[in-house]
Amino acid sequence: MKRILLVDDDSSVLEILARALPDYELAVARDGGEAWVVAGRMGQPDLLITDYMMPTLFGDELIGRLRRPWPDLKVLVLTGHG
Repeated sequence: MKRILLVDDDSSVLEILARALPDYELAVARDGGEAWVVAGRMGQPDLLITDYMMPTLFGDELIGRLRRPWPDLKVLVLTGHG
């Protein structure tokens, strides 16, 4: 089963994404700092879906940190900001 790490500080967005991805193993984090910890426990996800603007770490900072150990990590960035 493919593993996806979902990261967003908006719980309604996380809920919608979780409902849209029922056939995947999902790990959820509410900000970049929590995502860093969750990723360390789960190992490399097959896909990172992350918000861009979040507390603790912005999405681009999180991507940079996660790509150090996993340079081939696939990423989808979401944002509600223009």
